[in-house]
Amino acid sequence: MITNEAERQVIGALIDSPELITKIQGILSDDDFLGMEARLVFQAIKKMGAEADVFTLAEKTKICITELSELNVGCANAGNAEAYAKLVKKDSSKFKINQLANDMLDAVNQGLEPFEIINSTSARLSDLSRATARKTQFTLGQATKKLISDLDERAEGRGMVYDTGIAELNERMPFEGGKLYLIGGQSGIGKTTVAQKFLEAQAMNNVPSWFSSIEMQATELAKRMVQSAGSAPGKLFKRPDQELGNYYTELAAGVNKIKDYNIMIDEDSNVGVQDIILRARAWLNQQEVYQNEQRGVLFIDYLQLMNYDESRENTELAKITKALKGFAKEMNIPVVALVQLNREYLKRPSSERRPIVKDIKGSSGMEADSDGIILCHREEYYDQDTPEKGILELIVGKARDGEPGTIRTYGEMQFFRVKDMKTEFYSQSL
Repeated sequence: MITNEAERQVIGALIDSPELITKIQGILSDDDFLGMEARLVFQAIKKMGAEADVFTLAEKTKICITELSELNVGCANAGNAEAYAKLVKKDSSKFKINQLANDMLDAVNQGLEPFEIINSTSARLSDLSRATARKTQFTLGQATKKLISDLDERAEGRGMVYDTGIAELNERMPFEGGKLYLIGGQSGIGKTTVAQKFLEAQAMNNVPSWFSSIEMQATELAKRMVQSAGSAPGKLFKRPDQELGNYYTELAAGVNKIKDYNIMIDEDSNVGVQDIILRARAWLNQQEVYQNEQRGVLFIDYLQLMNYDESRENTELAKITKALKGFAKEMNIPVVALVQLNREYLKRPSSERRPIVKDIKGSSGMEADSDGIILCHREEYYDQDTPEKGILELIVGKARDGEPGTIRTYGEMQFFRVKDMKTEFYSQSL
């Protein structure tokens, strides 16, 4: 017997008009029904769709046909069914919050570590914070319609593809929500500058970004971004007593451009992967753009600096990337993690020193978990007289939904800036 009035109204409306399931399913999921009988009927109608009737429902659910027939007597009409569904959702949320509080108390009484309790609770609250249930079942027609809608959004520069600020990279390896990307390179080669380029692109598109700066202080990242935005030279920051008057215009231009960027920098150098996930999740869930559009990015600089058991390095690093991939899917955002390379590759002949995926430190499990890998190379780093001076290569070593290859960009390292070579050439030729 279904006793909850809102659940009775929703199930009654679905029995009377089973075609309503496509709308109701966008509001409710199975576990929103607190009564088992209501849940069974809801699941059966989802499977049968418009073909559902009291006879087949009675057969599938083993619920008395008389009881099912009585449900659609005086039930909500099509116009009110959605309103009752929202009441069911509200009751379900209250029940889950109460259950969560009880589970927290039980965990405390069982002696679990506070961090474990907080992390588990945060993940469950994140799920509850979603206003509606995530739809997981589609007819082929619905899936095709959604596919065309996604294509239209992407064609208009919207949708869940993220701009990297580099046109050729956008084409070769589109950055998407729910995926993990690695950017690799030796210290000083430019991997953080490449990540900064991506970060700036998100800020200019009003996408909130959490930047876990394990290696640098927040002020160092701010300085780099001011230099990039305003072409302020490094000597200004080394000797402001002598240079401030000479470069005040560049400083002001850089500060004015970046001061309102929606970027949160966490400079804690003593963090593990769960610390980062916990903090980033809590902050992103508070951002209006994420709440409305589920858009955001997590950056980590860099992965091998996290806290982990270095005696089991490969295994521990694989656990980290697996956790980050899980977080990307949970939040439906891209996660971009910088990674260091093994120095052994530097012993190869100069003609073979461009890095490959296997050069990533602890790469076996990390490669498997990632959806895309970019390796940075500057020939100038090794040879000051190279004709390739000023060229920063982005080697796409893995692209699950794209095309591997090499993208040439301008690396203006004195300003911590990467320029799109094709865009720059086009603008200069006008």
